Amino acid sequence: MYDKKVAEYRGHSLELLRQMNEIRANEPAPIEECIDLMDLTSRAADLFRVQPPQEKQRFLRLVLKSASWQSGRLQTEFEQPFESLRCSNQLSKRKQRREEMPVTNSEIWLRR
Repeated sequence: MYDKKVAEYRGHSLELLRQMNEIRANEPAPIEECIDLMDLTSRAADLFRVQPPQEKQRFLRLVLKSASWQSGRLQTEFEQPFESLRCSNQLSKRKQRREEMPVTNSEIWLRR
Protein backbone atom coordinates (compact mmCIF):
# COMPACT_ATOMS: atom_id res chain seq x y z
CA MET A 1 0.00 0.00 0.00
CA TYR A 2 2.91 2.33 0.82
CA ASP A 3 4.48 1.81 -2.62
CA LYS A 4 1.13 2.42 -4.27
CA LYS A 5 0.65 5.74 -2.42
CA VAL A 6 4.24 6.86 -3.14
CA ALA A 7 3.76 6.18 -6.84
CA GLU A 8 0.46 8.07 -6.76
CA TYR A 9 2.03 11.11 -5.05
CA ARG A 10 5.03 11.08 -7.40
CA GLY A 11 2.69 11.09 -10.38
CA HIS A 12 0.73 13.94 -8.84
CA SER A 13 3.96 15.81 -8.11
CA LEU A 14 5.16 15.41 -11.71
CA GLU A 15 1.83 16.68 -13.01
CA LEU A 16 2.07 19.76 -10.77
CA LEU A 17 5.63 20.43 -11.98
CA ARG A 18 4.45 20.16 -15.59
CA GLN A 19 1.65 22.64 -14.91
CA MET A 20 4.03 25.07 -13.16
CA ASN A 21 6.45 24.94 -16.10
CA GLU A 22 3.58 25.56 -18.51
CA ILE A 23 2.48 28.61 -16.51
CA ARG A 24 6.04 29.96 -16.42
CA ALA A 25 6.35 29.53 -20.18
CA ASN A 26 3.16 31.57 -20.70
CA GLU A 27 4.15 34.44 -18.40
CA PRO A 28 3.11 37.91 -19.54
CA ALA A 29 5.63 40.37 -20.96
CA PRO A 30 7.82 42.22 -18.45
CA ILE A 31 6.26 45.33 -16.94
CA GLU A 32 8.64 47.68 -18.79
CA GLU A 33 7.48 46.34 -22.17
CA CYS A 34 3.84 46.78 -21.16
CA ILE A 35 4.43 50.38 -20.08
CA ASP A 36 6.28 51.15 -23.32
CA LEU A 37 3.44 49.64 -25.33
CA MET A 38 0.84 51.66 -23.41
CA ASP A 39 2.86 54.85 -23.97
CA LEU A 40 3.15 54.16 -27.69
CA THR A 41 -0.56 53.36 -27.90
CA SER A 42 -1.49 56.63 -26.20
CA ARG A 43 0.66 58.59 -28.69
CA ALA A 44 -0.47 56.63 -31.78
CA ALA A 45 -2.87 59.28 -33.11
CA ASP A 46 -0.28 62.05 -32.84
CA LEU A 47 2.40 59.88 -34.45
CA PHE A 48 0.03 58.91 -37.27
CA ARG A 49 -0.62 62.55 -38.19
CA VAL A 50 3.06 63.32 -38.82
CA GLN A 51 3.79 60.23 -40.93
CA PRO A 52 4.16 60.46 -44.72
CA PRO A 53 1.22 59.10 -46.77
CA GLN A 54 3.00 55.80 -47.60
CA GLU A 55 3.52 55.04 -43.90
CA LYS A 56 -0.10 55.92 -43.12
CA GLN A 57 -1.25 53.45 -45.81
CA ARG A 58 1.00 50.70 -44.43
CA PHE A 59 -0.33 51.30 -40.93
CA LEU A 60 -3.97 51.24 -42.06
CA ARG A 61 -3.39 47.98 -43.96
CA LEU A 62 -1.97 46.52 -40.77
CA VAL A 63 -4.80 47.49 -38.39
CA LEU A 64 -7.93 47.69 -40.60
CA LYS A 65 -9.85 44.56 -41.47
CA SER A 66 -12.49 46.39 -43.52
CA ALA A 67 -13.77 49.88 -44.18
CA SER A 68 -16.85 51.05 -46.07
CA TRP A 69 -19.22 54.02 -46.43
CA GLN A 70 -22.72 53.38 -45.06
CA SER A 71 -25.36 56.11 -44.85
CA GLY A 72 -22.72 58.79 -45.28
CA ARG A 73 -20.54 57.46 -42.46
CA LEU A 74 -17.27 55.55 -42.53
CA GLN A 75 -17.76 52.12 -40.96
CA THR A 76 -14.57 50.32 -39.90
CA GLU A 77 -13.66 46.96 -38.48
CA PHE A 78 -10.17 46.47 -37.07
CA GLU A 79 -7.95 43.41 -36.91
CA GLN A 80 -7.46 41.86 -33.50
CA PRO A 81 -6.39 43.04 -30.92
CA PHE A 82 -7.27 46.53 -32.20
CA GLU A 83 -10.99 45.71 -32.45
CA SER A 84 -10.97 44.63 -28.81
CA LEU A 85 -9.29 47.89 -27.84
CA ARG A 86 -11.92 49.89 -29.70
CA CYS A 87 -14.75 48.01 -27.96
CA SER A 88 -13.06 48.56 -24.61
CA ASN A 89 -12.68 52.28 -25.31
CA GLN A 90 -16.34 52.57 -26.32
CA LEU A 91 -17.44 50.90 -23.08
CA SER A 92 -15.20 53.23 -21.07
CA LYS A 93 -16.69 56.29 -22.79
CA ARG A 94 -20.24 55.09 -22.09
CA LYS A 95 -19.41 54.46 -18.45
CA GLN A 96 -17.78 57.88 -18.14
CA ARG A 97 -20.84 59.58 -19.66
CA ARG A 98 -23.11 57.78 -17.19
CA GLU A 99 -20.93 58.86 -14.26
CA GLU A 100 -20.96 62.48 -15.43
CA MET A 101 -24.78 62.62 -15.56
CA PRO A 102 -26.32 64.51 -12.64
CA VAL A 103 -27.96 62.29 -10.06
CA THR A 104 -31.29 63.38 -8.62
CA ASN A 105 -32.11 62.69 -5.01
CA SER A 106 -34.58 59.95 -5.94
CA GLU A 107 -32.01 58.13 -8.08
CA ILE A 108 -29.67 57.74 -5.10
CA TRP A 109 -32.09 55.22 -3.59
CA LEU A 110 -32.57 53.13 -6.70
CA ARG A 111 -31.22 49.61 -6.68
CA ARG A 112 -28.23 49.02 -8.95
